[in-house]
Amino acid sequence: MEPRVRRAIGCGFGGAMVAAPFLALLFDVAAGLAVMAVGLGATAYLAAEAARRAEPAVRRRLRAFAVVNGVLTVVCLVVLAAHLT
Repeated sequence: MEPRVRRAIGCGFGGAMVAAPFLALLFDVAAGLAVMAVGLGATAYLAAEAARRAEPAVRRRLRAFAVVNGVLTVVCLVVLAAHLT
C-alpha cells in the first residue's frame, strides 16, 4: 500500500476514535462503541503491517501498539455485545 494512502487511512481511523464518544452522546452508546471498535481494529491492523516493514528498533514498539489496540478492540466488542443483549 502506498505510504500516502496508508497515512490517510490512519488519519481516518484516528478520527473515528475521536468521533466515537460524540456519537455515543448524540445517538447511543452502541454507536460509539461500534465506531471505536472499527477505529481501534483498523489501527491495530495498520500498526501490525507497519511492524513487518520496520527496522528492528521500531518493530517491537509497533507490535506492542498493535497488540494494545487489538485488545482494546476486543474489549469494545465485548462491551457492545453486552450492551445489545
